[in-house]
Amino acid sequence: TEPWVIASKIFIDQTAFALFLSVFYALFVGFLSSKPLDQVLLRTKETVPPSMVSSWRFWPLVHIITYSPFMPIEFKVLWNDVAEIAWVAILSVIANDDREENP
Repeated sequence: TEPWVIASKIFIDQTAFALFLSVFYALFVGFLSSKPLDQVLLRTKETVPPSMVSSWRFWPLVHIITYSPFMPIEFKVLWNDVAEIAWVAILSVIANDDREENP
């Protein structure tokens, strides 16, 4: 696969798809916490930008390693699954950071 094809896939993943998932995750966590809609929307607006920045720091490196010739093909899925577990932990910390709510 050409490097520009890989770069374009990473770009699409880290813009449209990551934004959709960040918004969905923040809304989902808010609704599960039984907060009123206005608080859920406010919290979503607060958490999406930091989650996007974290995503831009985390996933491009993961993808570069995944698509590199150094990663054996039989380990690519395992590598991405381990990275996903780490990402969910990062996202959970961002979504549940309540420093502003409880100073």
